[in-house]
Amino acid sequence: MNLIISLLGSQHENLFKERFLYNKKEKNTFLLDQIIKRFDFCNKIFIISEKLKIVNKSINFNRKNKVKIVYSRPTKNQIQSILKVNKFIGNNEKVIILNPDSNFDININSFKNNYDGLIFNINEKDLRRNFGKKDVVYNNSKNQIVKIKKKAHYPFAQKVSAGTYYLKKWKYFTQFSSSIKNINSKDLQVADVFSKIIKRKNIYLKEVKNFVCFENNKKVKEYKFWKNYFLNNFKLND
Repeated sequence: MNLIISLLGSQHENLFKERFLYNKKEKNTFLLDQIIKRFDFCNKIFIISEKLKIVNKSINFNRKNKVKIVYSRPTKNQIQSILKVNKFIGNNEKVIILNPDSNFDININSFKNNYDGLIFNINEKDLRRNFGKKDVVYNNSKNQIVKIKKKAHYPFAQKVSAGTYYLKKWKYFTQFSSSIKNINSKDLQVADVFSKIIKRKNIYLKEVKNFVCFENNKKVKEYKFWKNYFLNNFKLND
C-alpha cells in the first residue's frame, strides 16, 4: 500500500511548520507527523513538495525509512502533482491519495475489501462543523458511487468527500487521468479522475470519524481555541 500526499499548491504552510495538533500522548505535534503515524500501515509514503520548502524547514516531520520526498516545481493542477510519483509505483500496487488539510480516524481495516476503489466521506455529525465548499458524492443503494459534484455549497444534498481516495491498482489513476483532454487546466483535481473511473470501475463510499477540517486559517484558529478550552477545563476538573 502506498500513500501519496501532495503539498504543491498549499495555500497556508503553517499547517506543516507548527506543532498545533493534539495527539494521544497529550503533546502538540506536526500535522505531517500525525498523518505518517495514522497511515503507518502503508509500505511507502510519498510527500511531493518544492525543494526550497524542505531546505527552509517550513515543513517539519519525523522522517522514517518509509517516507520518500519527491521534489517538484509547482504544477498546473493536483492531477499533475500526483503523477510525479508514477515512476516509483507499480501499475498493480494499491494507493491512497490524501489531501493533507484535515485530521480524522482511519485504520487498515478500512481497506480490507476487494473494491476497485473508495472515496471516504465525512459523517453527518462531523459535517455540521465542517461546512463550506466541498466535493459531494452520490451513491446508489449498494453504496456504489455514481456521481461526483465538485465544490458544492452547504447545505449538501448527499455525502461529502473527506479528501481521501483509495484505488486497488495505481494504473487506474494513470490510465483515466490520461483521458482528460484539458489536462493543463488549473482547476483539475483528483475528483476529476475519479469522475471518469466511476464509469468503468466499482468505487464505493466509506465513512471516517472525528473529521476536523483545516482548509483555512479560521478553522485552524477554531480548532486551537476548542482544544485549549477542553484541555484547560479538564485540568481544572481534576
